[in-house]
Amino acid sequence: MQFLPLHSIITQNYVKLLYTYDIIVNLLTFYAQIYHHVKPQYIEKVSGFTIV
Repeated sequence: MQFLPLHSIITQNYVKLLYTYDIIVNLLTFYAQIYHHVKPQYIEKVSGFTIV
């Protein structure tokens, strides 16, 4: 069994963490863009109904 030096283990985990963080940020940005596009239309419809 090969033992990895501690710094390489930390580096690998750090890289995985960065990738995970990057994916989460991309997803959040994606949802925010969708929400930003959908919400104004939704508010217009709702306010249109409330005015009527």
